[in-house]
Amino acid sequence: MGFPLTFAKQRVLGKRAKKRRRQLDPDYHFLRDPDRYERLVIHQACVPTRPGNCHDFFNALTWFRFPLAKTEICQQLIIACENALRTYGHQAKNRPVMHDLLTSFDESGLVCVVPHENFQEAKQILNSENLTKKLTWFSQQSGADVMIFGHGLLENLYLDSELELNAMTLLISKNYDKDIDIGITEAIKNLSLEPSATVFGSLPLSILVGPSSHIM
Repeated sequence: MGFPLTFAKQRVLGKRAKKRRRQLDPDYHFLRDPDRYERLVIHQACVPTRPGNCHDFFNALTWFRFPLAKTEICQQLIIACENALRTYGHQAKNRPVMHDLLTSFDESGLVCVVPHENFQEAKQILNSENLTKKLTWFSQQSGADVMIFGHGLLENLYLDSELELNAMTLLISKNYDKDIDIGITEAIKNLSLEPSATVFGSLPLSILVGPSSHIM
């Protein structure tokens, strides 16, 4: 896929049109539908967008800031679906686990970039059940750079800034020679190659938007 991307009005097929498509294509499967969001992005460099839709507006903003990472997510979504079809064939009834994981990060992801020397400690704290410990470490002691990645998070904060939200948090070791978009892209790619090397956890968003935090 090449850049630049285009943002085009999302096409919505009715039930009759979808049924007709299934009848004409004996190999049709919903995981391989050519109108799936990720396939339109990768194969046509087109981001389907609903005009006047708040959710899609924030999605467009994250595309402008993280084009490489968003593209990699779409690529990995397709790979996950193809792997499921190879394994289960037309018996595949649900989206694969990897698909749901990536979609959750795309919607509600937070990226926490910590100095290399603090990475292992940050990993332990992130996986801790002790909320007070998390509050103290990530808001006061970590030296972390924090940014919101998920467009669903941005939308919810816009609609109600008082919401108590939990964010699916991706932990990355700081590399001063790379733009954060490249760092996120590499972490997403590694998720399918070496899952244990990609660190996800959960943080309440409230601890990361206070005056003591650094939001990039």
